[in-house]
Amino acid sequence: MKTIQGMDRTHARAVWRHGLVAAALVALAVTACSGDSSTKTDGATEAGATKADVAGSDGLVVKTDSPLGSDANVLIGDAAGGVDGGKPIDAPVGIADGPGSEAGGPPNRDAAADAALDAPAGLDITSSDLAKRDQAPAIDSSPPTCGAAGEACCAGNVCLGGGCCDQLAGGTNRCIAAGTACSAAQGGGICSASVCTSDAGTCGGLGDLCCGTGTCTAANVVCATSATGPDRCVACGGLNQPCCGSAGNRTCTTASTTCGGTAAAPTCIFCGGVGQPCCGDVGAETCAAGATCNTSGPGVGMCEACGKAGGACCPDNSCEGGGCCIDEGGSRTCTAASAACPRGDGTCRAGACVGDAGSCGGSGDRCCSSGGGGQGNDYCTATSVVCAQGDAGLTCEACGAKGQHCCAERHCDGGLSCTGGGNDTTCR
Repeated sequence: MKTIQGMDRTHARAVWRHGLVAAALVALAVTACSGDSSTKTDGATEAGATKADVAGSDGLVVKTDSPLGSDANVLIGDAAGGVDGGKPIDAPVGIADGPGSEAGGPPNRDAAADAALDAPAGLDITSSDLAKRDQAPAIDSSPPTCGAAGEACCAGNVCLGGGCCDQLAGGTNRCIAAGTACSAAQGGGICSASVCTSDAGTCGGLGDLCCGTGTCTAANVVCATSATGPDRCVACGGLNQPCCGSAGNRTCTTASTTCGGTAAAPTCIFCGGVGQPCCGDVGAETCAAGATCNTSGPGVGMCEACGKAGGACCPDNSCEGGGCCIDEGGSRTCTAASAACPRGDGTCRAGACVGDAGSCGGSGDRCCSSGGGGQGNDYCTATSVVCAQGDAGLTCEACGAKGQHCCAERHCDGGLSCTGGGNDTTCR
């Protein structure tokens, strides 16, 4: 009998287990050589039986699915209780101590702890996890509006899946699928990797000759005429690059740019800032924060400063310094804080008109009454609210965010688009 001093319980237990495993392997080897199954204890069956108990202690059990063959599954239990914080190991290797053991050792005081250490790590899997595993990912099944075979080419001549932006009869551009024939207007050939390939070579790609009547088939390239050589496809859509597309359908692909320059040399230029052209298509023009698009009168189509007292309200209805956006017959102008609101609605305070009859124009307030035009002759004065029909009548409700009403001038936040018309609009 030996005493292990200065060894912590975990280390001692690990040493003992290694001894148990070694003893079990020795027992297996001896039994295999002798072929004698009569030494098995605890009711072990004759040699050749499966799931036989090869050793008989409470702490060491070796089970096999074949008579000590290659499929043997050795399961070593813990003979805990022999080591307790550096106390002597009372049981010889291979003999488990604890109540009822042959060694008559001390009770197994750490059985629960040892069982937790010996148990395989649990897998924290719930039925909800399994349901999530089996659930297919959401797929946006909405059809594309451009780029697929047979559809219009997207901005910058983009077609999906290596297709070509082909010029059809009448000058209409449509996408054709890779592997299909390019039109005669393109000079024929087969569409491959967004260019038309024929016996004469390729056309329509970046650096290639222009196809047919002066068109390009690849994304973000346009046919550039040359006075000194054949026309070739060059990059388009970026700042200071030629506009993509053809006359009547010029586009730019870089953010905050629009097609400007001259009719002879359309070029992508900055847009959206004060004094710059408005970005976007007609009817959906946008400007950067602090600016609004002038849609009528001198300077039409240009972005001008907004939000200052006496000037235009910004698209989100905001005015500087807590001012109020006043709608006078459809013309929206900022009134300074503490200045009088029209038609006896009181004084502008923190974006709302406050008078003896209460406030109007602020978030949750009743709408103020316009002198004409506007949204149903009623309007709101505070930032990011719009006059809409609510349960209590016309009230000023939040606008501009996804799923909310569009703000004045069909404004939506964060690049969202305004859908619908009249008083029934939604940002999407």
